[in-house]
Amino acid sequence: MSEELPVWIEWLRALAVPAIAFGGLVIACANLWLGIKRRADDLFDRRYALFQDAQYFAQFTSNPEGGKSENFVLRAPSELEAQAAFLFDRTFSQHLRRYLEGVRRGDFIVGVEAELFQLFHSRMK
Repeated sequence: MSEELPVWIEWLRALAVPAIAFGGLVIACANLWLGIKRRADDLFDRRYALFQDAQYFAQFTSNPEGGKSENFVLRAPSELEAQAAFLFDRTFSQHLRRYLEGVRRGDFIVGVEAELFQLFHSRMK
């Protein structure tokens, strides 16, 4: 009393599990790729926020009245240096430290800001 199924249904049954597994693999690879891109974007956002805070510190230190706004929070240079050591390599942290020390002393080192900007953009590639 057992009926035999057509051959094409047998083939469909045999290929269904690998097809579903392949679809899962495609979704997993897409998730991995998106996770890597998201991590890179988050790292860029954190690095850019640090860079922007260093610029705000320099602007506020050189002109205390011109840099004030209602939601402006001046971060401590030591906090910026510690975060730079965590987010960037040693070269960038040393340049940032040199830049912030020059800003604190009041003598702006010519070219250091441009050098810092170039270093920042070279790390973003």
